Amino acid sequence: MYKLTLTAGLCVIIASLGLPCLGSPPADFCNGKANGNHPNPTDTGSFISCSNGKPYKIQCPTSLVYSSSAGVCVHPDLPGSFCQGKADGNHPNPADKASFISCANGLSTIIQCPLGLKFSTSCYVCVRAAQTNPFCQGKSDGNYANPADTGSFISCVAGLTYIAPCQAGLVYDSVNDRCEYATYP
Repeated sequence: MYKLTLTAGLCVIIASLGLPCLGSPPADFCNGKANGNHPNPTDTGSFISCSNGKPYKIQCPTSLVYSSSAGVCVHPDLPGSFCQGKADGNHPNPADKASFISCANGLSTIIQCPLGLKFSTSCYVCVRAAQTNPFCQGKSDGNYANPADTGSFISCVAGLTYIAPCQAGLVYDSVNDRCEYATYP
């Protein structure tokens, strides 16, 4: 997400200097559109970011395509429509344990786990390998705040301890059982 924001920011800076940014979309592309990212009608490997009525073309990294529903560049759908008939949510990737397939409205997106993590079929998130940490002994299956790190949570499954990191900049909220932006007074 930070690379995408950085890329968009660099494109805005380059464009403000009057230089082209990876090809220029039509000047009127953003007329009637909200600020933000929009699909590029001529290239699925890029998107157009509208900022105060000005369009900026942003190229996705190699082999990725822009997803309107995710609002970012993602791996293209898997062959064979993996998600057809499956519930929305995360599913194990049969071809790679270090990634998972996110299904939304029948569309599939491969999401890579951070380096060193694997997708857990019991927790449905990317986690470090189960640890013999006694934290989960005697606890019910579920998620718990990590007392050592607010940027992760502990998932207990059958007495095993899994540490699941939140995305960068998020902290675990035990009331809502999810990672959220920290609130500031």
